[in-house]
This record gives sequence, structure tokens and C-alpha cells, in this order.
Amino acid sequence: MPRATWRRRRPGFSFHRLKPNKRQPFGHRHEDAEEVYVIVRGDGLFKLDDEIIEVERLDAIRVSPEVTRAFEAGDEGLEVLVFGPRKDGDGSLHPEFWTD
Repeated sequence: MPRATWRRRRPGFSFHRLKPNKRQPFGHRHEDAEEVYVIVRGDGLFKLDDEIIEVERLDAIRVSPEVTRAFEAGDEGLEVLVFGPRKDGDGSLHPEFWTD
């Protein structure tokens, strides 16, 4: 890949670890950034807008920018790698995303 293209796309990744039976305290979404989540350890739930899916080790989930998302860990906890472009200001938090 040409170096100029690499810089323009600003790829990045982050690592998230949730303790057993805990959830992220808020959801988030993006305007432009598509993300891919890879479960590297544990299992749990992944909330995508109003849908909740079960996830386990080695699942990979592609999420469109406009979808609000958050995780909840199962009994063994949850470790997730997230891949996507880095763009300042392209994200919003949703503190009341998890409603029981």
C-alpha cells in the first residue's frame, strides 16, 4: 500500500478487557468509521442498536458507523480487539444505551 494512502486512512486498533459479568457503561457510534471487533478471549453479549447477539472467542463482527454498540462480558470476562480508522471527532457516547 502506498505510504500516502496509509496515512490518509489512519488505521488503528484498541484492546478492551471487561471483567466477568460486567458491561461497558455506555454505547458509542461513529459518523464515518466502520469497525471490526474480534473476540480474543471469553464470551458475552454485543448490543447493536436494539439487537443483542451472543459472542464467543474468535468471532469477528463488522459494525457500520451509524450503529450504536457496546459489550457485556460473560462468566469468564471478555477481551476484544477493535480495528478501524482513527478520526478525531468521529464518535459519540450514549450513556443510557443499556436499559434493563
